[in-house]
Amino acid sequence: MKHFKKFIAIICLSAMMVCCFSYSASALVLMDGYFGYELNTYTREATLAEYDGSETIVTIPGSYTTYPVTRLGSNALSGNSTMQTLNIPTSMNKIDNRALSKCTSLSSVRFPANITSLGERVCLNCTSLQTAYVYAAINTLPAYSFAGCSSLTTVDLNQSITGIGNYAFLDCDSLSNVGFLSQISTIGKSAFDGTGITQLTIPESITSIPDYAFANCSALVYAEIPESVTNISSCAFYNDPNLTLGVCYDSYAHSYAESNNIPYVLLDQVKLGDTDSDGNVTINDVTTIQRHIARLTTLEGIYLDAADINRNGVVDISDATEIQRFLADFPVIDPIGEAISH
Repeated sequence: MKHFKKFIAIICLSAMMVCCFSYSASALVLMDGYFGYELNTYTREATLAEYDGSETIVTIPGSYTTYPVTRLGSNALSGNSTMQTLNIPTSMNKIDNRALSKCTSLSSVRFPANITSLGERVCLNCTSLQTAYVYAAINTLPAYSFAGCSSLTTVDLNQSITGIGNYAFLDCDSLSNVGFLSQISTIGKSAFDGTGITQLTIPESITSIPDYAFANCSALVYAEIPESVTNISSCAFYNDPNLTLGVCYDSYAHSYAESNNIPYVLLDQVKLGDTDSDGNVTINDVTTIQRHIARLTTLEGIYLDAADINRNGVVDISDATEIQRFLADFPVIDPIGEAISH
């Protein structure tokens, strides 16, 4: 009889262990209205795991029973087709991967400063999203954050965000204003691939422009690149047919533009024909070219470039003659007196 009782006790204990193991292997979702929560009994915190309502304005509760809601789980609201606005409680500090992906009616989103962790693909393919305010306390906007958000026009980032992750704004073809780049120091590959950017100023904090960073931007007509940039991928501006670069003379970007046959203007603002650096094209510039040809003086750098009026790579008497024709108001085909461009 004693052995039988011991056997029964072992069976009961084993069953209890199986039950406990099964419970921890697949988290239990507790529904409260339209909201489904997962509870962490150790930290006494709740995760919003799912939502099956159809409201246009969704306000996430700050707590479930005595548990504060601190996390928005992976795919928690993914695929919702009716939600237009989401209100995030101050209790929440983490938003997981794809939490709001494919929410096709979401028009505006605001990630407040209490968010300290933001997952990848958080708003992937939210095709109606127009405005995004990312005030989350993070350093880098994660990969694919707003990829496929074809209606996105306005983005405002927390000053703490100094990096843009890979593919963050891929195919955001309505995004034309990227003024927030002024605070950025690193850009991921394809970060702005397929966007609607028209003009671009790379800040001096950026030193490298990676693969396809601004590729397939058919509306991009001008990108200004400072001397701080010392590495540009050969495909960084792939398939940008209307692009002209603004570069500093003899900089990495200058060499890049020439080797990739991309039109450019020099930021140094030296005028074609102004060989003596006085800001004007005068008879003195003709004399300077003549002295250079006679080897009485030597033109170098950007001023040698300014002396090559016909852009044939050689400074000779034909360049001096062309300036003389310009000063005499005869027709000339070269843009003498304008900022040097190629």
